[in-house]
Amino acid sequence: MATYTWDLGFDWNAVSKGGQYYLQNGFVQFPGSGAPPSPGTPVNLQPGDTVTFFLYNLTPQAATPADYNVDSGSITFKAAEEGQTRDSPFDEATIPVPIGLSTNTSWSTIFSGGTNQSFPQWPLGQYSIVADASLPSYYLMSVSITITYYPDNSVKKFIVDPEMVVGGAG
Repeated sequence: MATYTWDLGFDWNAVSKGGQYYLQNGFVQFPGSGAPPSPGTPVNLQPGDTVTFFLYNLTPQAATPADYNVDSGSITFKAAEEGQTRDSPFDEATIPVPIGLSTNTSWSTIFSGGTNQSFPQWPLGQYSIVADASLPSYYLMSVSITITYYPDNSVKKFIVDPEMVVGGAG
């Protein structure tokens, strides 16, 4: 059973496209046995593998974690092929994003870039690949998160265009 994280990051100063802002994201495998984590791709996921999702505030010089509030959000999966019997590699087709302020900072394999830099973080939950999702099966993952910046009460919507997630030998 393998362990992964999927790190999502927003930069409040990013340029918008059509009124939406893109989340940066990266998939990480934790090989165990003392080996360091490494960036990867979400392919060949097997039953029992776990994926933990995190959201990071990557805004340069983000004053305090408490300045940014997650108002709403979800990570949604759907089948990517005709006739596929599952919509998600997990028991959940939609993973809710917890709302509220960040209460901690943490290092990210994807975003810290080999440094000790920590970012305000929101843990989004850990999920296991279910047995009948291994096959190979192909899933599209979409993310939509709405955040308020409290010093001026501005609101922005951050998204990830659909990413392919592959179960089994795909």
